[in-house]
Amino acid sequence: MKTNELILIRGITGSGKSTYAKDCYPRHIHLEADMFFINEDGEYRYDPHMIKYAHEWCFQTAAILLRNGKSVVVSNTFTRIWEMEKYIYVAKKVGINFNVIRMNNEFKNTHNVPNDVIQSMKDRFEDYVDEIVVKNG
Repeated sequence: MKTNELILIRGITGSGKSTYAKDCYPRHIHLEADMFFINEDGEYRYDPHMIKYAHEWCFQTAAILLRNGKSVVVSNTFTRIWEMEKYIYVAKKVGINFNVIRMNNEFKNTHNVPNDVIQSMKDRFEDYVDEIVVKNG
């Protein structure tokens, strides 16, 4: 049995996904679509026209790392089940364990996402039957 694993951390903006990933999985390689928007000077420059490419970069990077025996934690909103399915497929294909963790907190979001967008995320959020729910953590 392989010892590497995949952890998917999901939740609305400001739920503590990134902090939880860094604190609880320090030995895993941490990925998130937002990393795509960090320029060479370390500045976050979000471009809504590039979000599709950001998510594809995140998935492809995770898949390569998993296939090469690395443990990966991905923290994205993953409001819909289908957004996680390809990650789970890769984990199953390479024979590694995976867990889905749902952050149920509401902190101030660091990217100044408007409240109506956050509410839209909440409205479309789908439950994943085997997810581990984390509140205030």
